[in-house]
Amino acid sequence: MSCSFDRCIGASLLLLVLVLGGCGGMTDDLLPSGADRRAQSTGAYMPGNPLDAATRAARLLDVDGNALTLDDVLGVPRPPEAIVLYFTMWCPVCLAHSDHLHNTVVPTYGTARVRYFLVDYVSGDWRAMRQAAQANGYLGSDLEPVLDADGTLFQRLHGAMGNVVVVDAQGVIRFNAYYQDGRAFEAALAQVLGL
Repeated sequence: MSCSFDRCIGASLLLLVLVLGGCGGMTDDLLPSGADRRAQSTGAYMPGNPLDAATRAARLLDVDGNALTLDDVLGVPRPPEAIVLYFTMWCPVCLAHSDHLHNTVVPTYGTARVRYFLVDYVSGDWRAMRQAAQANGYLGSDLEPVLDADGTLFQRLHGAMGNVVVVDAQGVIRFNAYYQDGRAFEAALAQVLGL
């Protein structure tokens, strides 16, 4: 069976119109409103709430397999004024966000007052996390890759790909949301630092 080019194009356009015309609910997907339609929550992971004991004690592994916790980071004589936790699965979106962190946020806010962690919640093993960090240029950078060894941070902070959490020196969550373009996150970080 053959058809002329014009007839094939015409049939294709007609099919496209019928498919799109039958998808009345597609308007919201094609032209998103930007409104947050999620149910409001008052969970312990929300801004304004202190980290609970289980979250502070979550076992993290660094690129050498050494264990640390948020209690360790917050418990030093001079804790950082802010801790930034960026949840990554080393995907292109995550890498775009971590590149923005590395190239824009760290130079703007520095590392003397802020400690930055790339929280790997998918590798399952610190060696695999180390390989991912190295392959993507973050081994030895100002963004410290850590493995969420038991998935505690992921669960307790409702972490997911591209989620970023800012915690102040007292262990209070000051921001917990999707990274997007980084503007809201940077505003929250600047507020914590009094800038």
